[in-house]
Amino acid sequence: VAAYWSARSRRAEAQKEPERPADAEPVVRIEEFLRVDPMELEIGFGLLRLADRSRGGDLVERLQQLRQDTAQNLGIILPKVRVRDNLELGPQDFTVRIRGKVVSRGSIPAERWLVRDVSASALGPFSTPAPEDLFGPSAWWVDSARRTQLQRQGQAVIDPAGAILHHLRVIIERHADDLLSRDQVKRLLDSLKQTCPALVEEVIPTLLSAGQVHRVLQNLLGERRSIRDLETILEALGDQAAVTKDLDALTEHIRRRLDRQMVSRSREEQFAAAVA
Repeated sequence: VAAYWSARSRRAEAQKEPERPADAEPVVRIEEFLRVDPMELEIGFGLLRLADRSRGGDLVERLQQLRQDTAQNLGIILPKVRVRDNLELGPQDFTVRIRGKVVSRGSIPAERWLVRDVSASALGPFSTPAPEDLFGPSAWWVDSARRTQLQRQGQAVIDPAGAILHHLRVIIERHADDLLSRDQVKRLLDSLKQTCPALVEEVIPTLLSAGQVHRVLQNLLGERRSIRDLETILEALGDQAAVTKDLDALTEHIRRRLDRQMVSRSREEQFAAAVA
């Protein structure tokens, strides 16, 4: 499962706990205060239904697809997202935390749906603009009646859970370098080692440490570049690390290698289309 549904878990645990005397102090595991989740989604009371399966909510299940999309688009293994209620938030509000730090706040208006890439003139007077920094340009909230009309016209309409997921995608792209941990790098390298053992052993630890490779990968993600083609990245590191260990110089070398590949791939696709 892609996330922890904290409210439900706490209720389930409470039902299992044996009764204690009224004056007994609650049992608190001190480790709970030490754990910092890589990524958290806190939601207000009015949004709880989105994550509650008993009320038709599928937010938690859809986070699994988000993890798959992230692996395909960025080449990283997205950590599990902890979803939990926060009664200090407004009913329709949510916050996103990366390693304990709030990186985004937003709100999902009640009984509203999100549409994107639509002009204001096409929506009518009962639509309100959605924040561009949260949902991108030309994004609007529409009511139920307008939603039905737009769907009949073939316009994509995003439900509240989908709107949150869309924003999470934006946040993941912005903070992918912070989400890539040393353990995840090890998993990626172990996976590559199954198909390219000589390449991995040539680079790590002979030329670079795992920590140095980690920093280079973070540099690339910080530029919003995918690291999915890890084989090419490691080949470029193997070529250049014998010349320099400067991480910025290594990142620049990989950037040029990836750019050349993109140009070559684009030309091949154009040629194939022309032949077809």
